[in-house]
Amino acid sequence: MSENKSESTETLHTRILHLGILFNIFLPLVMFFISINLRDRLLNIQSFEAIDFLFYILILVSLFEILAIFLLRKKLLMNLTAKKIQNDSKIIAGQNIVNFGMIIYALSLAPTIYGLVYYLLGGIWERFALFVAITFLSFQLFKPREGDIDKLRNYMETV
Repeated sequence: MSENKSESTETLHTRILHLGILFNIFLPLVMFFISINLRDRLLNIQSFEAIDFLFYILILVSLFEILAIFLLRKKLLMNLTAKKIQNDSKIIAGQNIVNFGMIIYALSLAPTIYGLVYYLLGGIWERFALFVAITFLSFQLFKPREGDIDKLRNYMETV
């Protein structure tokens, strides 16, 4: 039974990591390369004077978003466990954990979207790449670890 449980946790962890790679690695890279290749061909944009100010605001928002993800991650974990305590019916722990991962990954994608907006408004591609790098960093910081998934699953099954 223990082996089956660890395989299940391993499979769940793999599924969550694949979602993270899709949301926070593949999608930002696709957005980056498509916009780099197509912006000048499709859009005739002239940079406006406040574009540097916009860059600093968006970087600041992106950094605050990393803090928000950290706090939200704690809150979501507490909600998952509280939901299990309050609910007598069976909760599929694995699906809740996958949903939790998807929320974190979607929030981690936001800096890339900010960078895309900045770039399409006339920004430079190097700064857009910085926003993509922030997404990569938040993926590394907030991806669920296999040990965390196992602890959460054990807690949800025993309470």
